[in-house]
Amino acid sequence: MGDFMEGLFKVNGKFVERTSIRTPVWHSREVGLAAFRARRADIFEVQVKYKLVKADKAWLPKVMTIMAAKVRTYPLKDASGTPVHMVPISAMEEKTGVTT
Repeated sequence: MGDFMEGLFKVNGKFVERTSIRTPVWHSREVGLAAFRARRADIFEVQVKYKLVKADKAWLPKVMTIMAAKVRTYPLKDASGTPVHMVPISAMEEKTGVTT
């Protein structure tokens, strides 16, 4: 998947949390982002690793961005004991110029 490094990084004076998601929640078109990560970052960069190719549509691995303040507005759900914000994929923007 290229050189996408996960973790918390300081970029241009802002804290960027980079994380990977293997598979989104397809029935609701969401990804779960850990609440503790949303509290310590300014921006999320989410690498969606899922690859789907069908006759009428394609979803290839890509990097999406969203402000952490916006992430914190989405409802919390328990994921194996970890609270996660369920963020619609449509709320995120595709980051251009990134090789996955």
